[in-house]
Amino acid sequence: MANPLADPQLYVVDMTTGGVVGGPIDNWQDSAESAAITSSGRAPSSNLDSAVILRDLSPGAYSAICYGENITGTALVEVYEFEDNVSVDSKFLGLSTRGFCGSLSTDPRIVGFIVDGDQNTTVNLYIGAKGPSLPSNEVANPLSDPSLYIVDMSTGGVIAGPIDNWQDGADASTLIDVGRAPSDPKDAALILRDLPPGAYTAITYGTGDVTGTVLVEAYEIDLD
Repeated sequence: MANPLADPQLYVVDMTTGGVVGGPIDNWQDSAESAAITSSGRAPSSNLDSAVILRDLSPGAYSAICYGENITGTALVEVYEFEDNVSVDSKFLGLSTRGFCGSLSTDPRIVGFIVDGDQNTTVNLYIGAKGPSLPSNEVANPLSDPSLYIVDMSTGGVIAGPIDNWQDGADASTLIDVGRAPSDPKDAALILRDLPPGAYTAITYGTGDVTGTVLVEAYEIDLD
């Protein structure tokens, strides 16, 4: 990986209250949660990486904010639900990530996600890449024209897309029906139907090699 972030830091914000619910944390082994992080099987291999465990998290929207202290580079931010045999009636519904995106050959935005479940279970997901619809007064240099495709990490095959403008895709009417239609026709979006358990990657890039900030989303949806 080109230019990995040498020393990431991390904190988590409750988007309803604006309060910090986890972190900030620099080196994960310095955390009071270091033993729990290790026992969870998610301990980073470098002490310079950051990690937090969020316990008894109430339903709502949250943001994990990763940054470098006067340094820049590429960071991998991960979120996993895990079983503590205490919490009940909880479900991780989806995620979004915002950051720099460039051409497919040099700087694509790569978002991995895992579908868990029994062998015969499936899920329906909305995947979107938004640039033009991002508020320009809040986001510097939004990506003017994102494209998107999905890869099955088990086979390496493309299972959906590439899609450029969401209204040109076969999922356009369904995106409107489920309330996930982007507000700008140059945004990219698609629906993954009856997706079996496994690891997948959403790859976003700038159409025509444009660059800028993009928001990539993955949410479970009900098509019944």
